[in-house]
Amino acid sequence: MVTFTMPFAVFKVKDRSMEPTIKDGSYVLVSWLGYYIWNPKVGDIVVLRHPYRKILLLKRVTKVTSKGYFVTGDNKKNSEDSRRFGPVGKDRIIGKVISVFSK
Repeated sequence: MVTFTMPFAVFKVKDRSMEPTIKDGSYVLVSWLGYYIWNPKVGDIVVLRHPYRKILLLKRVTKVTSKGYFVTGDNKKNSEDSRRFGPVGKDRIIGKVISVFSK
């Protein structure tokens, strides 16, 4: 379980699913506070909980449906995303990436 005491968190990227936008080994600053007030929008890059595994994912919101948010990696050939597990609920989304620090 992820518990936050600050409105921001820093995560290290450990895969290539968002390349070339965000490279493996980069750090992302994530704001979890905004999604308590607003909803994710198409184009947002978000950190979310995988629907079936105990891991976090970094994906882009590409579609909003009545069933949830369709999220995909920018690197379509190397991304486990909604094309595989379907749309995700807002409760799975931890926060929005607001800054990227490359290695």
